[in-house]
Amino acid sequence: TEKGPTAQVSLAEFVPKLILGVNASGAAGGQGDAGGVLAQYQRYQTLCEEEAVMGVGSLLGSSKEGEEQVQLPSGRQIVAGQMVGEGTVMLLPHVSRMGEWLVFGLLVLPNLIGMEHSRMQTFALLQSVARMAASIECAGLRVHIHSELYKLFHDKDFISDYERRLDKGGFKDAKKIFKDAVDWFLASAASSHRRRRGFLQRRLEASLHVLSDCPGLFGPQWFAVVGLLAIARDEVVWAFRHRDLPPTP
Repeated sequence: TEKGPTAQVSLAEFVPKLILGVNASGAAGGQGDAGGVLAQYQRYQTLCEEEAVMGVGSLLGSSKEGEEQVQLPSGRQIVAGQMVGEGTVMLLPHVSRMGEWLVFGLLVLPNLIGMEHSRMQTFALLQSVARMAASIECAGLRVHIHSELYKLFHDKDFISDYERRLDKGGFKDAKKIFKDAVDWFLASAASSHRRRRGFLQRRLEASLHVLSDCPGLFGPQWFAVVGLLAIARDEVVWAFRHRDLPPTP
C-alpha cells in the first residue's frame, strides 16, 4: 500500500482517530492521541457549565481567601474567576463545531458506538450526541439527530452488525442508553440551557464593566471575550431551535 503524505486514508480509518482517538481496530494512537474530538468536547462542555471559567475573569484569575480583590476605577470588583490557560479559552469558539463533528462522525460511521462500547465499556459518544440537541444545522444542512438515531437503532443491518461484534445484550444496553439520553433531553435540556444562559448573561455584564473601566485589558483579554461571545451565540441559536420544547422547572 502507498505510504507518506500522499497516501489515501479510508473513512473507516480516519473517523475513529478523529472522534475517539483510536484506530479502526480500537487501539489508541495516531491522529487522536489526545482522546479525539469527543474527549475535547466533553472537557469544554464541563467548562461551559462552570460560571467561574467564563468571561474576562477566567484569564485574570481569582483572588485567594484573605487577599485583596482587584478593584476597578469605578469601584467595582472583578468577578472572581478560575484561572484557565489561554490555549483552552482560544478553543471555546469551536465547541459547536466539535459537536457537529461528533454528529456527522457518528452518522457516517455508526459502528463507532460499538467500537467505544467494546473497547472502553462506555457510551460517551452516543450520550453526547443525543443530549446535545434535537437538531443541528451545518452549511445549510439540517440534521434531526434524534430521528436519525431512532432510524439507526431500528436498522436491521446495524442491529445484526452490533450483535455480531458484541452480543444481543450489548445492543440492548446501547438502545437503553439512547432512550435514557433522549428522555433526559426532553425532561432537563431546556432548564439546563436556561441556567447556562443566566450565568452567561451575568458574565457578559461583568466583562462589559471590566472592559469599560479598563479598555487596555481588551487586547490581553481578547480570547476570553471572543470565547464568551461564541458560547453566548451558541446558546441563543440553541434556544431558537428548541423553542418548542416543553418548559421544565
